[in-house]
Amino acid sequence: MNKYLKRVLKFLLYLIGFIILLVIALLIAIQTNAFQQFAKNKITAFLEKKIGTTVSIDKLTITFPKEVVLTGVYLEDQSKDTLLAGDTIMVDISMFKLLSSSVELNNIDLRGITANVIRTLPDSAFNFDYIIKAFASKTPQAEPKDTSGGMTISVNKINLDRIRIRYDDAVTGNDVTAFLGHFDTKFEEFDLEKLKFRTPDIALNGLNVKVRQTKAISKDAQVVDTVEVKPTIYPDFQFNELVLQNINADYVNTVNGTDAKVNLSKLLVQSNDLNIKDQKIDLKKVELSGISAVLALDNAGKDVVKRLQ
Repeated sequence: MNKYLKRVLKFLLYLIGFIILLVIALLIAIQTNAFQQFAKNKITAFLEKKIGTTVSIDKLTITFPKEVVLTGVYLEDQSKDTLLAGDTIMVDISMFKLLSSSVELNNIDLRGITANVIRTLPDSAFNFDYIIKAFASKTPQAEPKDTSGGMTISVNKINLDRIRIRYDDAVTGNDVTAFLGHFDTKFEEFDLEKLKFRTPDIALNGLNVKVRQTKAISKDAQVVDTVEVKPTIYPDFQFNELVLQNINADYVNTVNGTDAKVNLSKLLVQSNDLNIKDQKIDLKKVELSGISAVLALDNAGKDVVKRLQ
């Protein structure tokens, strides 16, 4: 019996050692250029086949067990226009926390991102709807039971550089173009379930926004979803210091004849307490410098002002 027991134990030790070596080899392979190039090609090929439009990634870098970096990302819509493009998309995530139903994002760093969201007539569909349909299930399924045990999501740091977004909605008559030079913040508390957020400092530099509003289509032509009206949940958002610099906003409304422009060099706000639900704001310091504003109204706009008075 002792002889057979020794053999079994020896076999188990060899098996455990082999599994450990296999895991180590896999972790090393994941971080090699050859493996990452192979994974990148497989991902882009799968996505192109699934959605039927061009998808490209110049480089995929994985630093196990935390960091994933995508460089030179490009996604084309069905009109062969840019849906999403990015110089660098970096996510630092705690991989091992996923085993305990927790998504912990240590750092989100987006640089040189361009996104175009467009809704056109006559179908009133967004230019990304085909992607949702491609991944949607073909057969109706019963609603699955929630077995996640309450997955939590947390974010520590966010950094955004050179972000350009366009939102053009022919249904509502809104055409918005925004360019963000830089934004960064760090969260001390991030609770999506309770909508509770705490951050010491928020810095934003270089924001240019252009909004053009035209007449929306008739309500009869819009698709209206029936949704359950729920009580409003007010977010609990607290910050110590907010710094906004080099803000330019341009607003045109062709319906009521309004044309407004605002330029702001710097706005500094230090807060003691914010209570959105009870509409109570306690500010320690407000510093405003280099602001200019222009408001022009045509006859239609002046009539609107008179009615408001």
